[in-house]
Amino acid sequence: MTTPDKQNDIRCLRSLSFVVENPNWLANVLYTGLCLLSASVIPVLGQLVVIGYQFEIITALHTRSTPTYPNFETDRLSYYLTRGMWPFLSHLVVSLAFVLILLAVSPLAFWVAFQFGGGIGAVLALATAPLWIFALAVCTTPFWLRAGFSQTLGFDLAFARDFIARTWLALLLSSLFSLAVNLVLLFVGFSMFCVGACLTMAFASLMQSHLTWQAYEIYLARG
Repeated sequence: MTTPDKQNDIRCLRSLSFVVENPNWLANVLYTGLCLLSASVIPVLGQLVVIGYQFEIITALHTRSTPTYPNFETDRLSYYLTRGMWPFLSHLVVSLAFVLILLAVSPLAFWVAFQFGGGIGAVLALATAPLWIFALAVCTTPFWLRAGFSQTLGFDLAFARDFIARTWLALLLSSLFSLAVNLVLLFVGFSMFCVGACLTMAFASLMQSHLTWQAYEIYLARG
């Protein structure tokens, strides 16, 4: 297991090869995919289990406690579920805050669009939409990490500001990379019907664990 080479480096492609380094990677992807698939029957619970497993991976990478990353263990489902609850709630609350901000500024956005005309206004709206998506990804990460490590909601604004100030570029690059990879994986997954999409998204969730760990290590190195 290796850390980012430099304090400013985030190795996006490394997160792809990381997933298959575990000899049991296929089983880990399969179990993670089944959890995601179960969300179509029992909403949220499957996602909580996946988030809990992601934090098992992040913790193992940080402590160097395993040669690769830990296997998904079916007898630890309740533990994964419990550990994933707080990061999920933290992400939900921060996302809702972003929605409220969007609702607050939407009248101004409509006014600007009207002033520039329909066509230009639509272009401006399409241009700013990705900015909100990436801003959400950057801003939710420190709260998500804090909640997963502390097993509380993790609303430490001082930590969040410091984390974003030190890692915003790494978070932005990883978000761009994740978006591109997820689009490709979604296309591949849908070509294999719904089950295939769950498997490719499971692969993406393991990849995201490595990217998030890298951002955390960069933060610690800069701290």
